Amino acid sequence: MCIMSCILSMEALFDETLGVCRAIFEKKLLDYGPTWLVFRWISLIDQIWIKLRRLRTLEQSDTPARVADTPADEYHGVINYCVIGLMKASGALPGDDAVLEDPDLLRTHNAAALLACYDDAAAQARALMLRKNHDYGDAWRGMAVPSITDQMLIKTLRVKHILLTCRTVPEADGIAAQLSDMVNYCLFSLALLADES
Repeated sequence: MCIMSCILSMEALFDETLGVCRAIFEKKLLDYGPTWLVFRWISLIDQIWIKLRRLRTLEQSDTPARVADTPADEYHGVINYCVIGLMKASGALPGDDAVLEDPDLLRTHNAAALLACYDDAAAQARALMLRKNHDYGDAWRGMAVPSITDQMLIKTLRVKHILLTCRTVPEADGIAAQLSDMVNYCLFSLALLADES
């Protein structure tokens, strides 16, 4: 019974947090268009790296942050960059070179189709979270937030290694799997931070 209630609360947390992230994504999509389509894989992963490095710096610092973005803001950003990566990995979007060759793709985008693609990618991460949470029995609840940050940094480095060495890895260890794990780790960190406050 406890495991079922924990799973339900994780589902609710995922849905609530993804609702916040999707609203941010939608607003930026309306403001700027899908300019993120220009990201090459390594650039996208570096955006995630930057946000995770800031989170680690904040975790280790005794002084207040000098930038207004909160850790929650950074986690939302990591989630959205990971979902963009999952969208990219789906093959449903034009590639970065196609957008550079035809910038009209940015102006003629279909916001509804991009949001549907976002929802599909988020659903992929959600399904993985439910499977893993079932098998691991809420082990994340016993983790420290800095440990989760380190796990995400490692996953980012794994993806960079795959990209820079042109490695072929099993799908379960590939880029999409690493990105889905990072989405879920962000959710776990947000839940743990909420419990602390």
